[in-house]
Amino acid sequence: MAEPETSIARGTLIALVCRAINVAAGVLVVLLVSRELGDAGFGTFVLGTTVVGVVAALTGGLTAAAGYQINNQRWPAGEVLSSGGVVALALGVAAVIGGLVLRESLAGNARTIGLEAGLAAAAVLMNGVVTGILLGQGRMVRYNLALAAPALFGLSAVVAVLYGLDERTPSAALGAFAAGQWLAFLPALLATRTAPSFRAVNRPLIGIMLRFSGFAALSSGISYLNYRADIFVVRAWEGEAGVGVYNIAVQLAEAVWQISGAVALAAIPRIAGSSQGLAAELTTRIMRHTLVLLGLACIVVALLADVGVGLFWGDDFSGAANALRILLPGTLVYGLAAGISGYYTYQRGRPWLAGVISSSSLVIDIALALVFVPRWGINGAALATSISYVLAMGAAAAYFLHDTRTSPAALFRFRRTDFDDYVAVLRRLKRGRPA
Repeated sequence: MAEPETSIARGTLIALVCRAINVAAGVLVVLLVSRELGDAGFGTFVLGTTVVGVVAALTGGLTAAAGYQINNQRWPAGEVLSSGGVVALALGVAAVIGGLVLRESLAGNARTIGLEAGLAAAAVLMNGVVTGILLGQGRMVRYNLALAAPALFGLSAVVAVLYGLDERTPSAALGAFAAGQWLAFLPALLATRTAPSFRAVNRPLIGIMLRFSGFAALSSGISYLNYRADIFVVRAWEGEAGVGVYNIAVQLAEAVWQISGAVALAAIPRIAGSSQGLAAELTTRIMRHTLVLLGLACIVVALLADVGVGLFWGDDFSGAANALRILLPGTLVYGLAAGISGYYTYQRGRPWLAGVISSSSLVIDIALALVFVPRWGINGAALATSISYVLAMGAAAAYFLHDTRTSPAALFRFRRTDFDDYVAVLRRLKRGRPA
């Protein structure tokens, strides 16, 4: 197994580069599809990718289960890959069947994208297990590349369908997106240097992974719905065009979250294999780094929101800029959730705790959105989300401090050692050496 990363700054930099590629590819897909399909067609595409996104969030449970069993519980990678692969394959088949059922039973635009959403969901499930193996092995560069690959392949497929085949429908765009997810699977599997085998399937391990991934998947699914649930409230009052505009703001706010995810990811292998005291100390470091880096990013995004939305999406989507600015305070505070979730999932084996945080935020979000959206449209949805993030994360941070007996000052006092970590990385880059 590869040695866990010791520098948060170095691990963050690697993760940010790969996530920047992921975000750029995702933004380009949004840009191309929104321009070619219009706001209504794009809204239908968004509904399909939202369904796939829920599955991707649930797949985070498989990723966490695989990583935890290898790194913390010391199960052999071959057994985890084979056993987890059986689970993912069964769920993938169910997703495809579910897509077929939706295609036959639903009416309207949603009917046209059922099968494509099912195929994309199946690919995401399979990729989830493979990336979990890489995470458990501590192969963080390969892990981050595996996370970026589906977005790159998806972008390539969307371009080919829209401009090569001249197909400009939501189902064609979502089908291309699904193809991209499948094209990324084989390279990720090869990167694990682990071969699946039916002989390596371990029934007790399947049960262990199902229980762990079930809690983690529930937490991840609720988290994803927490980010996107108010889209359905927006659709009820603003229509699919409103969904398209609001989705731009949501995706840009989520793009900022790549920073907090990268910071948390940099220390996960060490958190998983350390004592509780050291893991808690690492988590507070993650939260300090998150507040500084994410805070700077939020300021930049707020200042450039109008210019960016106008430049890339035009006047039809101009309302996304104000909604984005309203989302940013909540985005900053809720960015701390990545560190807390990583600690309780990979060190304490309590993946359900993230679900508790997200559930409380989700309830607050929907309750406020039902009041705010009829009055203020997508800005009301953004305000509801931002308030829910602040309230839920404040409670979660208080619980973490109490549970680990950590001083609140540890979250906000950026120390000299934190600063030196970044200086060391910058010096290596200046000398022309890898970070």
